[in-house]
Amino acid sequence: MFNIGKGLRVLACLVGVLSGSGAGAADPLEKALFEVTDRVINPDVKPFTATINGIGNGQALSPFNGGFEPRVYRTWMQTTAAAANRVIAAPPDVSGWDALREGGLDGADIEVLRLENGVFRSVRRDVVAPGGHAASGWQPVNSHAAAIAPTATTFHYIWAKWARPDAPAYFVLQAVDRAGNLGPYSNPVLVRSPQELVGVAIANATVALKAPKAGSVKQSKLNAPENLRVQSVVQGGVTLTWSAPERGFWGAKPAGYLVSMSQTPPAEHRGYFFDLAGTGPAIEQDDLVILRHRFVQGSRIRMHTDRTWNAYAPFMGHFGLKGYGDEEANGLWSLQPHAPDTPVTEPGETYLSMTYGQGEAPIIQIANNSGTAQDWYPVLDPSRTYRIEVWMRGTADAHVTFESTVYQGRAGQARFKPVPLVLTPQWTRYEIDYRMPVLYDGNVAGAMRLRFNGTGQADVDNFRIYRADTPFMELLPEDETRLKASGMASLRTHAFVKTGKDTYNLEMLTNPGGLNSAARGGNTLPQTLDSVTQVGMDLWLQVEPHFSPEEWLGLVEYLAAPFDPQVDSAANKPWAAKRVAQGRRAPWIDDLGGLTFEVGNETWNRLFAPWTFVAMRDAGTGRKLSRGTVYGLYQEYVLGVMRQSPYWEALAPKFTSVLGGWNQVKSYGADAALASPSSDILTIASYIGGWDEKEGPVHPTAPSFASVLSHTTQSGVPAARRLGTESIRINQSRTSGRGIELGTYEAGPGYVLNGLNGSRVTPEEVAAQELVMKSHAAGTATLDSFLTRAALGFKIQNYFTYGSGGYWKSHAQWEKGGQSYPSWILLSLFNTELTGDMLAVDTVQAPTRDLAVFLNRPFVQDAPQVALYATRKDDRLSVIAVSRRVPDYPVSGDDGRSTVRVTLPITGARSLTRYALSGPYDAHNVDADGVRLETTAEPLPANPGVLEIPLLPPGTSVIYVFDGITQ
Repeated sequence: MFNIGKGLRVLACLVGVLSGSGAGAADPLEKALFEVTDRVINPDVKPFTATINGIGNGQALSPFNGGFEPRVYRTWMQTTAAAANRVIAAPPDVSGWDALREGGLDGADIEVLRLENGVFRSVRRDVVAPGGHAASGWQPVNSHAAAIAPTATTFHYIWAKWARPDAPAYFVLQAVDRAGNLGPYSNPVLVRSPQELVGVAIANATVALKAPKAGSVKQSKLNAPENLRVQSVVQGGVTLTWSAPERGFWGAKPAGYLVSMSQTPPAEHRGYFFDLAGTGPAIEQDDLVILRHRFVQGSRIRMHTDRTWNAYAPFMGHFGLKGYGDEEANGLWSLQPHAPDTPVTEPGETYLSMTYGQGEAPIIQIANNSGTAQDWYPVLDPSRTYRIEVWMRGTADAHVTFESTVYQGRAGQARFKPVPLVLTPQWTRYEIDYRMPVLYDGNVAGAMRLRFNGTGQADVDNFRIYRADTPFMELLPEDETRLKASGMASLRTHAFVKTGKDTYNLEMLTNPGGLNSAARGGNTLPQTLDSVTQVGMDLWLQVEPHFSPEEWLGLVEYLAAPFDPQVDSAANKPWAAKRVAQGRRAPWIDDLGGLTFEVGNETWNRLFAPWTFVAMRDAGTGRKLSRGTVYGLYQEYVLGVMRQSPYWEALAPKFTSVLGGWNQVKSYGADAALASPSSDILTIASYIGGWDEKEGPVHPTAPSFASVLSHTTQSGVPAARRLGTESIRINQSRTSGRGIELGTYEAGPGYVLNGLNGSRVTPEEVAAQELVMKSHAAGTATLDSFLTRAALGFKIQNYFTYGSGGYWKSHAQWEKGGQSYPSWILLSLFNTELTGDMLAVDTVQAPTRDLAVFLNRPFVQDAPQVALYATRKDDRLSVIAVSRRVPDYPVSGDDGRSTVRVTLPITGARSLTRYALSGPYDAHNVDADGVRLETTAEPLPANPGVLEIPLLPPGTSVIYVFDGITQ
């Protein structure tokens, strides 16, 4: 039924706008007229969420794996051939891209998953037999994309600096035809790597060839190159030469050449596979195999290939120590299990045991600080005390000192005086407090370390460095204050993903803080849960997809199982018992309002390999399934395992499962959601620029600010609507009545880094994009994007990320003031003051402009330059006005200001509060508090049904909150 009073208010506003009353002499195009309706378009919009990369006192200062725990190595791969008791896979998967020496994974656990008739099944569990890890054969040196030119007869190979000196290397050559197919190998040639490795490349004549698609490779009709030999030895490398092959079948000529290398004599090549120790169902082609292993003792001799002799790998030397535990000249070391009655607090599983002779001087260290002229390392605060803590024992002749290379001013001035520590045969906790006398203003990295000298034996555990005002790994006071003030609904655990093959198991994930070797500083689940519940938030738990079924079930038990000491024990509830031993008897889920669960992170993004999905063949139907479908089926498998837990019913009411989609490939997330009917929310990333949007760095210019402010209209809205359309299709396919909802797993200001999407960014460009993405305008654009998605029905949205620093962080470092960046300020304001039902807003009139095609952005005609949003909760009505305008752009002389008139569905209110950020649109909080939230008590309008905003500055937002409304 038509509301006469409401219609008259709209008419009165429209007449006022058209006549210019109440708006000075501004052009009508600068005016905006909106009507807030009673219609709810998204009920009960919750507070936003945020990602944390890591959290806890000392997590950025303490040594990597300072708890001296074993390293967990995990990976997965698809089989390339069927076999009874052998896993055959691609050479890069079996050899870790030629990093793993043959035999290095003997004894590893193997789980075989088969995708059959649309379901993942675990079909076999086994271990790699002794001598069963075969990783010897030809490894490519160059690719089709950089093939040696067909006219060339020489190739320069330069060993990397981290390769093994004076080691044998065998080379062969193959000709490539125009279709990309390879001919037979040439004769092999043996070369020894130089004693001195310089790693300086020498250019080769190359040509880009197209590689044949998988499954279409054919044997080339080309002949093998002949007379491969060493032409000369160059600095750090070798030059090979050969004779061009005679014309092949039907006179074919090479289109180029590929070079391959091996550290094993060709006669001893075994190939690339894992022989299994047991028996069971045969392995089929295209099975998904998860390999799980632990390295307690690092060994270069047994595990490294010559190519990676001095390079980092999960099985290499630990803890900043030089060399490896089984090599002399740097001290021999090993990880040893703690005794059950050890006095070491939070001992974990193992400790470091070292034996060293005169002159060996092992060092355990971390580069963990620097000065204000850089932003990579933490800067130590002279007003605070830092604590160095370590447990040790040893023989009397094993001398140790704590040293710090922290600069106490400019280079050349006095540094920290070493502190000698006297070892005893009993485990002893050593504690040193340190305070910087002055603020270091340079950029040289400082290290903190334990130096051992003399001769003897020493055991070490829990080497920790943290601020003395807060216990190790607990939430820092400023973090507690900021997070509580932000009102974020939950925190997303980015510390538990992006681990690669050097990762964790459930034992490590559920350890006390500091005892997770896969996360810098050792973030763990109980330590993170302590922090999250301390600030009254929920947990968005990301877990890598490599857990075994027992571990998925153990995770449910750890979170949700009750524990009665009268009837329960570690025998029947090991994970609940572990939680109780940590001082937590009640299930964690009892203190959480909800638990959001995400398997992996950007499972399409090869940066996070191996934990990404590829297209697979269904063994039952023979159908080729897309990457997204495989992802969804795997998530359904994981959720199915978790539902088998006897404690699932306690977890299920608070459990929400999330799928991470891919905004650049629209079908990935939709395919996953179609394949996983148990998943609750389909999410995408949605930044306001930067590399995620395939856009370059912005600059503090009018076009760049306009680009940031127009992102929501030009990119955000189309992406959100596409996802909404997909959700309709997904929900139509679901028979359970469990509909998919929408969200973002990451969003906010976007940045460009060197190397991402092939980008190259100068230091000047880095500084410039900081000024834009931490500006008032970027805060407005971020709020605009989040509210637009809420208006389009999104249920969960995540800001990336909470923390101090540059790029994606929410706050400045302490030395730059510690202030919140504008995006965080405005999202926090929404969380604490503006949540509720999202109301439909009708746009009667708004200034517009055409948005031209820009990179991936489409043309948009008449894009509104002023937007309005409204929420209602109980007797509170909130109105948010957003300007997407920039002065003098695109028309010179336009100051970008707007007048806004809003009709409201209320007849009165008790009070009115205005919120706005200070400063113009280009003010920023990079290195000072240039933008602040200002709160003003406003007089109620004479006509409560009409709100007039006489001046909305360009690139800004203003919020009005009516309390005690009547309708």
